[in-house]
Formats: sequence, structure tokens, C-alpha cells
Amino acid sequence: MTALAAFDLDGTLVKEHVWRALIKYHRKRKMKRLFLWLFALTHYPLWFLAKSGLWDEVQFRVKWMEDFGGIFKGLKREEIRDILSAVLENELEQEIRADLLDTLKEHQAKNHIVVLVSGTFEDLLRLFGEKIGVEYVLGTEVEFREGRCTGRVLGSACMGSEKVRRIQELIKEKGLEVDLPSSFAYTDSISDLPLLEWVGNPVAVEPEEKLQAIAQERGWQVIKGE
Repeated sequence: MTALAAFDLDGTLVKEHVWRALIKYHRKRKMKRLFLWLFALTHYPLWFLAKSGLWDEVQFRVKWMEDFGGIFKGLKREEIRDILSAVLENELEQEIRADLLDTLKEHQAKNHIVVLVSGTFEDLLRLFGEKIGVEYVLGTEVEFREGRCTGRVLGSACMGSEKVRRIQELIKEKGLEVDLPSSFAYTDSISDLPLLEWVGNPVAVEPEEKLQAIAQERGWQVIKGE
């Protein structure tokens, strides 16, 4: 058996959030302006509800990500990959946390099973995984019909307990032998609490306020400031 090391992307391995980088990309090119306007009009008020405790924050984040898939509606997979490749190269690569990337490489050197698991789009995770040499990636998948994106996601967004379920599915599918007490999870978000509780070595990276409090209470490792 071997240890597994699960890394979140947004706000963890990469300081920037993918959805912000995608909005920036589309605004620069004056693309999807109606979608972006409607999304902001309908979703930013929900953000305030979640932050004020009037709506479950995990449910809010799942809805945000699932609805944000609409930015790709009508596009072919190759077109989406081209956009994500440009976003990765121009917006995200310079935001990679060198210290976390070094930690990931250390896990690889120990022959640990490294998994990128994130709420962001799986096609982007594949591109990122290819760049840094990570085989296993789990993210939110968009739906295609007749070769074009419907703007919906397949199943649920890869967030909260869905991350644990997806990793368990991967372990079973690949026949991996994982030692959970020796395994690690790295993330910044309170929504990833199920993942952090699932492994023996939870690590909070630049954690949000709620996660910071839990990490301190439980004596978890906290990484701050590169």
C-alpha cells in the first residue's frame, strides 16, 4: 500500500481562481458578454446570501460551478481546450505556488499516488496535469451532445463530498492500494472539509477563515505565505 496526495487547484496549487481567469479572458475578447452579464446579475446576490450564512456555502459553490459551465455552451471540445490552454498559459501559470508544486514533486519522488482534484473543469486539469506530470485528474466535466457543449455539467460539480467519492471511484477503477492514514490532502476551502477529514494528514493551504479555525482547533498543518 502507498500514500495518496490529493491537491486542490483553485486557491491552492494556483493562487488565482479559474472562473476569474475565464471571465478575464472572455472580457478581453468581448466574448460571451450576455452570458457574463446574466451570470453576474443572478449569481452575485447568491454569493452575498452564502457569505451572510443565509444559504449553505457548499451548495452555493456547487451551483456556481455548475451554472458557470454555460460559458462553453455551443463550443466544440477542441475550441474549449484552446480557450483553457490560453487561460492556463496567460493567466494561471504565473500564479502557480512554487512551494506547493515542490511539495507535489516530493510526493512524486516518494512514489505516492498524486491526484489533482478540483471543482474546476476537468479539461483544464488535464492540461495542467500534462504540464506538471500528474496522471490522475478529477474535475467538473461539461456535457456534449452532437459534438458541442450543452452548457451543462455531467453529474455533479467536483466539490465537497463529491471529491472523496470521485477519488474512491478512481482507486477502485485503477486497482490502487491506498494507505489512508498515511495520505495527504491540500486545499484552501471549507467546502473540502470531507476530503481533509478523509485522509490522515490534512493540510490547509492559505485557508479561508472557517477552515483556518477548524485547522487550528484540530491541530492540522497550515501553510501560509509562499
